[in-house]
Amino acid sequence: MYVAGVRRVLPLLVLASVAAGCGGSSLGGDWRATHATVDGVEVTGLDTVVVTMEIDGDRITGSSGCNEYDTAAGIDASTITFGEGAATEMFCDGRQGEIEALFYALTSGAAEWSLDGGKLTLTSSTSEWVFE
Repeated sequence: MYVAGVRRVLPLLVLASVAAGCGGSSLGGDWRATHATVDGVEVTGLDTVVVTMEIDGDRITGSSGCNEYDTAAGIDASTITFGEGAATEMFCDGRQGEIEALFYALTSGAAEWSLDGGKLTLTSSTSEWVFE
């Protein structure tokens, strides 16, 4: 079921500021979640439920697994601090809804980021998400 409009979602990828030396551009591009763990347990279903981030300058857009989101962005040398963003309001149940909730939980606080061999890893106190 689709509900027209946009809503405020859990704090979502509004990132503090672009720090000198980071340049932001190293993270620019399209990223798809390929692996995640939450509380040490592997998140299954990322092969069929698509979670994406498109980082373009000071904007991040993508799919949370069910809904589309859009937010302003800033990135420092090692940490992303998440704030509020906007998203569509489709109802999502089953694994799709569960993965979306786990992704939004990642964005409810601060996460450290690292880039290694074409893989972007976001690590919070309870989860780790790998994007390629």
